[in-house]
Amino acid sequence: MYKALIKKQLLEMLSFLFKDNKKHKRRSTASIVLLSLLLLYSCGTFFFLFTLLSLAFCQPLVSAGSGWLYFALMGTLATALGVIGSVFSTYSTLYRAKDNELLLSLPLPPRAILFSRMAGLYLFCLFFEAMVLIPTFAVYLVQYFSVFSLLAALITLLIAPLFALAVCCILGYLIAIIAARLGSRIRGIVTMVVSLSYILLYFFIQSKIQNFFQSFLENSEELSGTFKTFLYPFYCMGLGLQGDALSALIFIAITLALFGAVYILLSKSFIGIITSNRGDKKRVYKEKSYKTKSSFSALLRKELHRFTTSPAYMLNGALASILLIIAAVFVLVKGDALTSLIAPMAQHSALICAAAIVLLSSMNLITAPSISLESKTLWLLQSLPVSPWQILKAKLALHILLTAVPALICIFCIAIALKLDVLSMILTILATTVFIVLCAAFGLILNLKIPNLEWVNETAAVKQGLAVLFAMFGGWAMSFFLIGLGFLLVPIVGQTPFFLIAIVIICALCVVSLTWLKAKGTKVFMEL
Repeated sequence: MYKALIKKQLLEMLSFLFKDNKKHKRRSTASIVLLSLLLLYSCGTFFFLFTLLSLAFCQPLVSAGSGWLYFALMGTLATALGVIGSVFSTYSTLYRAKDNELLLSLPLPPRAILFSRMAGLYLFCLFFEAMVLIPTFAVYLVQYFSVFSLLAALITLLIAPLFALAVCCILGYLIAIIAARLGSRIRGIVTMVVSLSYILLYFFIQSKIQNFFQSFLENSEELSGTFKTFLYPFYCMGLGLQGDALSALIFIAITLALFGAVYILLSKSFIGIITSNRGDKKRVYKEKSYKTKSSFSALLRKELHRFTTSPAYMLNGALASILLIIAAVFVLVKGDALTSLIAPMAQHSALICAAAIVLLSSMNLITAPSISLESKTLWLLQSLPVSPWQILKAKLALHILLTAVPALICIFCIAIALKLDVLSMILTILATTVFIVLCAAFGLILNLKIPNLEWVNETAAVKQGLAVLFAMFGGWAMSFFLIGLGFLLVPIVGQTPFFLIAIVIICALCVVSLTWLKAKGTKVFMEL
């Protein structure tokens, strides 16, 4: 029973790699190889970055007699990455999976369903932590090899993800309890805010690691006590990897005890939370008058409601919008620092402004999973008395609205800080706006051609769909191409002529993309 459930969970996790969800058949060997190479490239990039970080920390700390701190720091970083990489999947996998009711209707104990889902999440945590821990251990063992260190590293690699998994489950449990008491839109926004706060906290800590490293060398005893007090499990992990068997056992005991307590808690509340509808308030009909709205307005409102009730969709689809607002505030507060930073290239300030906004805007992925998210309700849209083009326009409009407004705010703030002239600001606004339209159309085209309509939890559609992956890399490629073209042509033709050239090129691509969507994209949509 457990074997079958775990196998089902693994197949579900890897289905994007082997199965074409549009054609409902296995992918070709060439497609599987191409996707595998892309995944290997992404993993290799992370391995390279964490190897460089390990090389920077290992030898100085071990030479200073603080090798335990090297492992403690990297272990903390690995756990944080494991939590960030898995926390967004935990809530939807444990409590919001589309097959929960089906599995509960089978003669299966709830603890078996929970165990299989947690096994999948464990592999997620192991995957993310391995990208930090393997370079960490490899760098150390190359310089200070011993059989004990090798065995300790292997045990830690398998045990450490349980700590991250326990933290993910605690966060998912709290979100589930809150979600059971709030309306769908409110709980979606709350979940997004909490998740975003965690990400910001992670990057803040990351930005302070170098300062912490310098401070440790100057105040080793004081900071060692601080680490021991507030991050005791990782303190024990560091000592254990340095040869202290008792500390290693303490770390293992703490991790297993925490995971065991979380598993027991979840197993007792699993059914209660996934079957709870306390957030759905009882509605009492009250007669009132409603204003007639156009079909496009109704469709746009429907898209907005779908967006605001899905934390995963909001956080992964519109993260750039949040970053643009943060950038706008930063520019207003640190305008002098920005001015001095680009002073050597002040004559190209509008180009730099546009480059930054375009690069950030390309990170929004709202249309890329929008078709996939319809899943089993796709037939409802197809049966509505509206044209398919109106449905696609509503999806485009949501992406443009949620991206262009923060982008314009950021442009105005940068224009004030850098004192851009009116013409430069207008050209920057035009170039950014048409680029956002192009990204919206590009993402929608990809999702029409490569939809994922068989996901079990929506995180798979939002984060793991091929359309999302290609839209992300495609957006970056387009933005880098325009930025590179700008720095190549501006010295030759000038800034204003380049903006006009770029706007014409992007507009032409927009016309081609929108024409395809209206002529052929609508037919593809109706045939899904």
